[in-house]
Amino acid sequence: MTAPHTTPCSFSLRLLLCLSGLLFLPAAAATTARMQACYARSQTQYDINTCSQDSARSTRSKLQALFQAVLAKYRDDPHQQARLRAAQRAWTRYRDAEFAAVYPHAGETDYATTAYAPTCTARLNLALMRARIARLRLWLRGGIEGDLCAGAIRAGGPRQPAPPHSPR
Repeated sequence: MTAPHTTPCSFSLRLLLCLSGLLFLPAAAATTARMQACYARSQTQYDINTCSQDSARSTRSKLQALFQAVLAKYRDDPHQQARLRAAQRAWTRYRDAEFAAVYPHAGETDYATTAYAPTCTARLNLALMRARIARLRLWLRGGIEGDLCAGAIRAGGPRQPAPPHSPR
């Protein structure tokens, strides 16, 4: 069934749209197999938009769950939890500012009603959320024991051997 105001795309056009969209994401944030399968099934721009929005929703849920897990890890330190919450609020402001810089006219009718707007905006949100997820995973996984530069990130990884002493 085709969505209103859309026309079926040829396979090569769908493939081109999918691949061109992947160029916006860093290699480390490659799309998941589920998202790729969704794009492969897409026959209209509406379908592609739906895939992008679903992936952004799923990633947002993962980010929220990961942040809650980080807070749980630091439940014995309310001051650190407060600093983590402040960092998350600051990241949210950064995300919103970056979005406004990239898509300054996103709220305007002329832009918001274009066929590609939902996919483009969802992909930017995906890239920003995936970068934040990578950082939050460090907090959850923990740093290397003995790393003097880890700051408040609790150790969680294996201890690294001490560097050899240099002769005097």
